[in-house]
Amino acid sequence: MPLITIGMPVFNEETFLAEAIESLLAQEEADFELHVSDNGSTDATEDIARSYLPRDPRVRYHRHPRNVGAVENFNGVARAANGKYFMWAGGHDLWHRQFLLRCLEVLEADREVGLCYPRTRWIDADGSTVRDVSDGLGTDGLGAVARFNTVIWRTVKCSAVHGLIRTELLHRTPLMRSTFGCDMILLAELACYAKFIELPEALFMRRQNRPPEGDAQPQRIQATLFAEGPKRPRRNTPYADLALSYPRMVIAADLGIPTKAVMLASLGLCVSSRYGSRILDELLGLVRR
Repeated sequence: MPLITIGMPVFNEETFLAEAIESLLAQEEADFELHVSDNGSTDATEDIARSYLPRDPRVRYHRHPRNVGAVENFNGVARAANGKYFMWAGGHDLWHRQFLLRCLEVLEADREVGLCYPRTRWIDADGSTVRDVSDGLGTDGLGAVARFNTVIWRTVKCSAVHGLIRTELLHRTPLMRSTFGCDMILLAELACYAKFIELPEALFMRRQNRPPEGDAQPQRIQATLFAEGPKRPRRNTPYADLALSYPRMVIAADLGIPTKAVMLASLGLCVSSRYGSRILDELLGLVRR
């Protein structure tokens, strides 16, 4: 059984997939399995992924016959994890050779750490550095409520969700929920149970492969989360859906009632402050239809 499972959910990643896989196979910590889960790609993704099967026994490949949506593809590789630790890997990103080694050292040294991740180096399509950033989600020494508050207030780009996670901790959750911001909600839920450590070095090279921020981006992201069909959300209200999903997560969490009450109060303040105007616009849009 490998020590680490790396889940790589992909869809039409032919441009960068080989580079991403090579980056992972070059890791100094070699005790891992790499599960590539293809969400019904229509480009050369399948051919590229399959070409690694005879070259490295650590690589596995699974193809969905149709697009099941990003949420299910992400959750599928996490549910299938065999390793003590798990990480999600994008088919367009890159990792420093010591990424796994450095994160593993922290997790092995402290049982209370549930997630370890490094600073992020954003890169462009050519691999050139755009900027180095910190998620700021380190929660060493904090209790559950303080950890939760740190995550809900500071999470923006969610690079931390691509860190190394204890598999048993991840399986304590329902994984990614079927809502916009599902990665933010998962990070908040993990913070309820364990602390996060952020490494000071930028060991994760995350590629800017989405269009610039804009009013329509949440709707575009939401459209990729779910499979086509009757289960696809009919409302175009990503921020309102996020606002409802956060408290549902807290209510379902394995926590005491007083702790949940404090967290729900914190959520009310956070959601109204960060997303209140956008939620109002979405609800007004529904009324005007």
